[in-house]
Amino acid sequence: MQQHIGPLVQSYIKSTDAYKSFKQDSTKRQYIEGLEGYPLAEALSVYARSIERRLWAICSTEVSAMQLCKDLQTASVPFIYIPSNGKLLYSPWEGTDREYTQLKSLAALLEHPSRLVITHLRAFVSPVVSIGSLRESEIRLKIGDPFESTKIADTLAAGGYYRSPSTSVPGEFSIHGEVLDFFPYDSPHPVRIYADWERIERITSFDPMSQDTVKTLGHITVTLLKERQKIETADIGAYVDEKDYFFFLGKERLESSFHSLTVEAKSLYRQAFLDDRLSPKPDELLFDYPRFVETRQRCTVVMDVRGQTKGAHVFDIDGPRSFFGNFSMLKEELTQMLTNGYMVVIYAG
Repeated sequence: MQQHIGPLVQSYIKSTDAYKSFKQDSTKRQYIEGLEGYPLAEALSVYARSIERRLWAICSTEVSAMQLCKDLQTASVPFIYIPSNGKLLYSPWEGTDREYTQLKSLAALLEHPSRLVITHLRAFVSPVVSIGSLRESEIRLKIGDPFESTKIADTLAAGGYYRSPSTSVPGEFSIHGEVLDFFPYDSPHPVRIYADWERIERITSFDPMSQDTVKTLGHITVTLLKERQKIETADIGAYVDEKDYFFFLGKERLESSFHSLTVEAKSLYRQAFLDDRLSPKPDELLFDYPRFVETRQRCTVVMDVRGQTKGAHVFDIDGPRSFFGNFSMLKEELTQMLTNGYMVVIYAG
């Protein structure tokens, strides 16, 4: 008999004391051990469906965050990933692809108040574009709006876009009569706007090579921030709702990552101060993660090592691991599990 592993893992998650305790009172902090890999992704999905607001999962590194995203994709769980801007601390806004990718994820946060959110500590504690600057820099075009090609072109040009005969790479736009094409920095495809006299009649995304329509859109929202524009920044706390729930993945690893970021900020502060005497001090630049963890009660803390936290809930489930082609070792492991009364399910993907 074939059975998908997802429902089995979810059923196990729901049967644990940790989940039952969470369901009974989600405002009380809990500590858990033994949860990682694919089972962690399924657990986040189960927990996220049980709350009204967002569930944030904070990883210690970008690598671990990306791996978690892959596990969530395997489990077909929708989520928002907030990356870092890919730059050193104290760096000014430059309009890079990474910066626009982060902007797009922050805009998605505002649009989806109950989505699962994945990020890593560097992205979480570094300054981000403020909600005010984000909203002021957005242009939204929808079917039925006035088609003001000159105004749209001026807005795109002010935001760092370049007019060209055809639109094929991010940052370009072109106008041909009542058709306007532009390629957003944070989009995989360019956008084409068709006008009917003075109104927007149709909006599509298209393949720049074949010119074929990829998708028909009802509206398009684009964030435009100029390189020399004074960008107002804020800490991530501005995007966090009081009722959001947090998973801190690896207590000691997160603390170590924050220490490394603090050291980096201190090493860069002197030059930043020489360049701009209004530069914030390191403890003002970084979001106060230690205090946030200390005061945040609506959270689950996943411990790095088992058996070191009194009262921690233990998950008796392991993620995938390799036996390096040693079938004798695999057979011994399966035999031991069956002897101990476990139900063994073979999953091949």
